[in-house]
Amino acid sequence: MPIDVSSNATAITEISILLITLEHAAVVVSEMPQTLDDDSDAGENFEAEIDAVSTEASDGEDSSGNELETFRTILSVPQLEAPMHEALETVQQAYNLLQVEFKALKKDYLALSASVPARSHNRALKKTSALDTKITAEGKKYTLFYHFWVIPGVFPTTPQPDNDPRSPTRWASPKAKLNGAMAELYQRVPKDLHKSMEKYSSFDSLFRAAVSAEQSNIVHAIKSCASLIFSTLKLDPTLFSSQTDARKRDDHDLLCLLKKNGEGEYIRLAPILFARPDAMVADEFLKNPVLVKIIRVEIYGKKILSGKTKGQKARGQHCNAQCMTEGLIAGAAVMARFLLSHDPEFTATGVETKINYQADYDFYLERLFKRTPWARSVMDCFNKEVFDITSKNLPTTSNDVPSIIQAQTWEDDLLDTLDSPALIPTSSAVVDVVSHASISVNNAQSASATAQVQMGIVS
Repeated sequence: MPIDVSSNATAITEISILLITLEHAAVVVSEMPQTLDDDSDAGENFEAEIDAVSTEASDGEDSSGNELETFRTILSVPQLEAPMHEALETVQQAYNLLQVEFKALKKDYLALSASVPARSHNRALKKTSALDTKITAEGKKYTLFYHFWVIPGVFPTTPQPDNDPRSPTRWASPKAKLNGAMAELYQRVPKDLHKSMEKYSSFDSLFRAAVSAEQSNIVHAIKSCASLIFSTLKLDPTLFSSQTDARKRDDHDLLCLLKKNGEGEYIRLAPILFARPDAMVADEFLKNPVLVKIIRVEIYGKKILSGKTKGQKARGQHCNAQCMTEGLIAGAAVMARFLLSHDPEFTATGVETKINYQADYDFYLERLFKRTPWARSVMDCFNKEVFDITSKNLPTTSNDVPSIIQAQTWEDDLLDTLDSPALIPTSSAVVDVVSHASISVNNAQSASATAQVQMGIVS
């Protein structure tokens, strides 16, 4: 926040510089012979300089006048010999140099002050422009519903009329991901902001700042009720009192939810993401009730975990969210894994675990975007559990993509099942949810998140 440089502050600064100079001069005086010379006018010249500074400072400073008088009296000594005259001349030159530097700094300060918003007399920021406010609101909405991160280089955007952000080719290369992200922004951000995305130089910084702040706010809200979110898993609730609890690193129960059989590497197909962590069945991926709880907290606030519906509106209610998006589910998946980990902060890559949360978020998003029967069943499940709505049927969309034959792992087999166009059996689609009632996953084709999500920011 820029310092309010008033005339008083300027005078005080100049006097401070002068006092330092005089202190140095006093040291010099103490080391010089104290003889008198009636023909020298050094003392008079130096006193005249003090008078000049005193006159400049007198308009805005009262108390320093007495101090200057004191120094004037002390320095009003009889005229000195030539060596003392030379010393005082050196001091005067040093003082003049400091004055030049001070004026340069003051000029830079004034230039900087002119480049930031003006401040009122009570030092409060002037009201942010309507455009900036709307950009910030859209950034927050984008974080919650569509994507936790904004990839570098996406702003300023360029129109992508022929680019489908849901196409499997979106993830084929960094350039394809960038173009896909731009296409998604054009779909999600209101049309009246499209020109600003392309031309407004501050759009990038405002939007990114909003995304970063909202991500932190979401994670903080979920962390504050983590013990309730995982309560049905019979974990030690004290493990969630602090994200940095050292016990989380080696706790067997937590590791069994993050790694296959609790051993080896952290995996993106983590057991916690399956409806039954001890039975990792393909069609139950991303259907753990914990994810439902996380999203319900995002939409309705943590009061919903205790069965309350009244109270202060949560972020999802402020946005008037009415149906599920793939971004909400992907976000819940990475947050569930983060809360079980011993990573101290939620970052793109975990500091301790080295889990690449950003890459895994994209992985979940990519799978959900394919609109396979499994993906549609996931959307149906969350729409029912979070919004209590039954999804509409949409025409089947073929997403057959040529595949490369390679050695298969258990993960490959599971992913092949997820991506298969074949219908998923209904027998394994029963999970126990927060209310302890059972839900049956509707295997009819679900309404994709491309369906209009009616969200209006409440000012």
